[in-house]
Amino acid sequence: MKPLKHPIDPEFCQKAARYSIRICEEMSKRSTLLSKEEAPEKIQVAVFDRDEILPHLGDLLGKGGFNSVYELTQIKLQNDVDERSLQGIFRKNLANSSDKLAVKFLSDDAMQNSEEFCNGAADLLMEAKYLTALAAHPHPALIQLHGVARAGPNGFSNPERAGFFLVIDRLYDTLDRRIDVWRELEYRKAASGSEVANRAVMGLFLQRLMVAQDIASAIRYAR
Repeated sequence: MKPLKHPIDPEFCQKAARYSIRICEEMSKRSTLLSKEEAPEKIQVAVFDRDEILPHLGDLLGKGGFNSVYELTQIKLQNDVDERSLQGIFRKNLANSSDKLAVKFLSDDAMQNSEEFCNGAADLLMEAKYLTALAAHPHPALIQLHGVARAGPNGFSNPERAGFFLVIDRLYDTLDRRIDVWRELEYRKAASGSEVANRAVMGLFLQRLMVAQDIASAIRYAR
């Protein structure tokens, strides 16, 4: 990653940390899922320090309205990890896992603007809360959370990059990209007008229907 273009205003950071905590507390009261407290031993999400994650970022995978997502090439655990504890087991297993992972944190641009910083921090913290609540009972159509920043929401008060972050599954496809592929394939098949092409178009429709069903199922599960 390139160094930050401009230093982050510490006042922005403090304001964003307070705002994100307040908003999440209010929104959690309205959620059926978040109102169900899980026993700590059932929540299988590890915590990591920035130094265990940031030096091992790979390619930039994507950027959203507030966030940047990078490939995580490995996790380098610090020497003081208690491998006998439940948390230590989760962290070590994740570090030794061959699964592809990614790290999500606020983008540099979002952190330069006070309003975007606050909204982005609240949005990312809510995502962490929902995915943490789902960690013990994952849904196949929802991305899985594997770890969060040890600093918690107070990490937003850190004027450095990635004071708060999520360690999540690395995605190799997106809905936007898949929709573009479906549209192009449907156009090509429909243009030929053959019976085989018509069956192929129907197959594409069934694919879209199955994806729509998965999305609806995930939304219902996460309410």
